[in-house]
Amino acid sequence: MHAVDSYEQDCLDDVGRQHQGNSSYKRVFISKNADKRRYMSGLPRNFYDDVWYKELDEAEKSLVNAEDRFVNIPKLTPYVRQSST
Repeated sequence: MHAVDSYEQDCLDDVGRQHQGNSSYKRVFISKNADKRRYMSGLPRNFYDDVWYKELDEAEKSLVNAEDRFVNIPKLTPYVRQSST
């Protein structure tokens, strides 16, 4: 009988009012702009963004497994289409 007597109390909110309507779904806030790409591990250290790399903790840095060597990244010139005249 106690279960029947306590049911009405469980149907009330914190203020003592009875809930009306269906209960809402739990909201999950996920950024639509979140970058879902993963990094490539094992590249030379200068291939990674300095700000991003410095924000990593030691465990994350070990997963990145950046090589200590420095590799010169060539600067590419923009492609310009030759005119056909």
